[in-house]
Amino acid sequence: MHGLQTNCVRRPRPDATRRVIMLKIGTYRKLREYLDELRSEAGTRGLTFDDAVGALLAEHETLYAVGREEMEDCLRERLVERETEQKQNK
Repeated sequence: MHGLQTNCVRRPRPDATRRVIMLKIGTYRKLREYLDELRSEAGTRGLTFDDAVGALLAEHETLYAVGREEMEDCLRERLVERETEQKQNK
């Protein structure tokens, strides 16, 4: 049958080592900002978008493993540390 085909999605290979995903531009920009933060904290430009996504997933897993309240305390401490560093750099 010739013409327009619907649902013509290629079946993913089970042995694939990479997948391509599409992000909305707003999500991409947020991820880019997060990647820049990670690079700044690590002191290296060698981190990739895959590293940023992996870090976000690790934070998410930690949220459930450690517990929400303890994670919020940790995030508050990081925020205070970051604000202190910014004040010192001015």
